[in-house]
Amino acid sequence: MSEPFEYLQIFYLWGLFCGNLLLGRMAVDKDMNESEQVRNNQPTYILQAVWFKKPYGSRRYRTYLESANPIAVKYGARRLVGLIPKEVIRGDFKPDYVCVIEWPTMEHYYNFLKDPHYQSIAPMRDEAVEKVITIECFRIA
Repeated sequence: MSEPFEYLQIFYLWGLFCGNLLLGRMAVDKDMNESEQVRNNQPTYILQAVWFKKPYGSRRYRTYLESANPIAVKYGARRLVGLIPKEVIRGDFKPDYVCVIEWPTMEHYYNFLKDPHYQSIAPMRDEAVEKVITIECFRIA
């Protein structure tokens, strides 16, 4: 994919998916005070795209998830979907794994990341993963 227009399309679609287009937010609430407060009390959705280290990253990541999931649940996490991409129909984006996790608030997610027990197992994730893209999203109507 070498055309700049295709890159713009991908970023636009990501923005639509995450409901966080700058122009849309500016038009809805210039000061971002009242609607931001409402949004902060709403669930947060974390989209993660993961590329595993070869050859055993996916196995190591599975072990990491088995250890991390009970800690995440303690902070209110709920995995909505885990996906393995099948075919890239358009664009140049092919992670090994994509998931969407719902958190009660972004603060819950950050508290999970700071949890001492989670901190002790986080190196497993680093051993398994070549690259991760993590995006905070919020649900739109």
